[in-house]
Amino acid sequence: MTALARAAVVAAFTFPAMPSGAQGSPASAAVACPQLARAQCTTVTVPLDRSGATPGSVNLAVARVPAPQGPSRGTILFLAGGPGESALASLPELAGIFAALAPGYDLLTFDQRGTGRSSPLFCPSLRGPGSETTVFARCGAQLGPARGFYRTSDSVHDIEAVRQSIGSPQVGLLGVSYGGRVGGEYVRRYPGAVSRMVLDSPSTLEGTDPFTVSRQQAVPRVLRSICGRRSCRSFTRSSSSDLRVVGRRLARKSLRTSLVTPRGRLKVRFGISDLYGLVALTDLDPVSRAQLPGALAAARRGDGAALARALSRTLSALGGAQAQEEGPVSNEVFAATSCAEAPLPWNPASLPDRNRNGAVALRIRQLGAKAFAPFGSRAVTQLSFLNQCVRWPSVRPAPRAPSAGPAIPTLVLAGTEDLRTTLARSATVAAGYPGGRLLPIPGTGHSTVGSDASKCAARAAFGFLGGGPAPAACPRAPREIPTAGRPPARLRSVGGRTRRAKTVRAVRLTIRDVILSVLGTSSPRFGGLRGGRATLLGRRTPAVRLSAYQYVPGVKVSGGLRVVGGGLAGTLRVSGGGTARARLKVGSNGKIRARFSGASPAAAAATAYAGDPLVLPDRPKRPRAQGPLPTFP
Repeated sequence: MTALARAAVVAAFTFPAMPSGAQGSPASAAVACPQLARAQCTTVTVPLDRSGATPGSVNLAVARVPAPQGPSRGTILFLAGGPGESALASLPELAGIFAALAPGYDLLTFDQRGTGRSSPLFCPSLRGPGSETTVFARCGAQLGPARGFYRTSDSVHDIEAVRQSIGSPQVGLLGVSYGGRVGGEYVRRYPGAVSRMVLDSPSTLEGTDPFTVSRQQAVPRVLRSICGRRSCRSFTRSSSSDLRVVGRRLARKSLRTSLVTPRGRLKVRFGISDLYGLVALTDLDPVSRAQLPGALAAARRGDGAALARALSRTLSALGGAQAQEEGPVSNEVFAATSCAEAPLPWNPASLPDRNRNGAVALRIRQLGAKAFAPFGSRAVTQLSFLNQCVRWPSVRPAPRAPSAGPAIPTLVLAGTEDLRTTLARSATVAAGYPGGRLLPIPGTGHSTVGSDASKCAARAAFGFLGGGPAPAACPRAPREIPTAGRPPARLRSVGGRTRRAKTVRAVRLTIRDVILSVLGTSSPRFGGLRGGRATLLGRRTPAVRLSAYQYVPGVKVSGGLRVVGGGLAGTLRVSGGGTARARLKVGSNGKIRARFSGASPAAAAATAYAGDPLVLPDRPKRPRAQGPLPTFP
């Protein structure tokens, strides 16, 4: 992984919050927003330093979307985060959600100071050479004294300026991840400004733990959740056991394996940091979560191809989604906020000298090896934002918010498969508000309103903000992406009594892998697990063309599949790997008719294999990852 990208794996993806403080004033009349015709955009100018000691101002880019139905019943403030994510970049999508689920409410949001269109920060050093520690140290120096005014408390003051600028007596508040933290501090300082509050996957007031102890503690429970009661029994006794064994091996020696790309086969090494990075990113990507147990089971047997491909494709998908957004997450703001107020093992006002490294080593010893199992302290801290902050120049600590939350109706949503803001941490957040409710969302990772396939989280959030009661529970729905099995090591490992039956079963497994690959990549071309490639075609009628695509080693599948009634259908050819050469007709109802080379016409016509439909689900929505994304070597 590249040095600058390491921190993204553990940083909490969030939606920034809007804070309270000195009142700002509109700097320009409302104008039409370029992303959405109905939106009204304006600028609210606030001081950089509200004490006045450091000169400067910040122009906050604000957007307000009027209620699409009838007179407005109120305003809902959406808090985007990162820290450092642009909220206005998500405006069209946000407005669509509000129009569907809260049509009687105005939507209000803005870009956090330093991000997107709000006087964005820029560090030339982050685009130059050097280690992660070096380039962020230079960035802090380039920002100068201004680096100390991108704290949560500064954003809280900005929120109040925005609220007062629109003349709203109260707002409903929806904060996601870091936005939940900012929203929590906002209501503590301005309890009369908020009527109701929903915190989705919220960070705690203490900030993101750079040692991610809660993540390591949550991994076994999340693996059990992914596997359910039966879905992993056919290939593993325990995914947690597989993870421990693979982790111990990778800590000693990287696993050599192959990664197949559309351009050919690459020899790669998959190490313990790569394993930690993959596990940490699964809460943003339901496809990688579905593949993780089978990939771990294969790696336990020495086959690391599935792990390498899962990490590569997850990084590609998340990076591609981020690249499509206007104004990606600001690394400058992320560092300026985190290095000033995260629970680091040193005082942020201290000098950036070697004493900070000593403080990190001491904290690791205090936590003990168990806190980092099964990845080890080196892998965890290597991918932490500690590297960004260890040489960050001195910053005055932010003032602490009141610890007790006000008696505001509060609903906390928590994905049961979230490894950033874990279920246990969300329960702590909910307990900080009198009468606060925790609503677990089964089978869902980070940012539940945007990623819960059942829509229970979204309905609960907007129903609650509209004055309704919170549901008692969200039912566990069928998984959006079914859990994938362990990739076969050879045709003999594939189920079936005869070679023909194994051949058809191998083709069915290959098609399922193609489906997962289509869902898990942002590229129109991708390689098979063992070889070959696939190309996505068509706009009106989506299709995929396979060229010697291999999921089972040596079993080459070629031909075309198209989407028919939600299922995949087409004609394929299979050869190699010990298969019975055949031409196969795939029906969208799951039936495969195979004509084997050398078989009589009567025997060929009778060779039909029924199965469940080979359905291509809707492409899952992934929360945008905060911070720079790690890159696979």
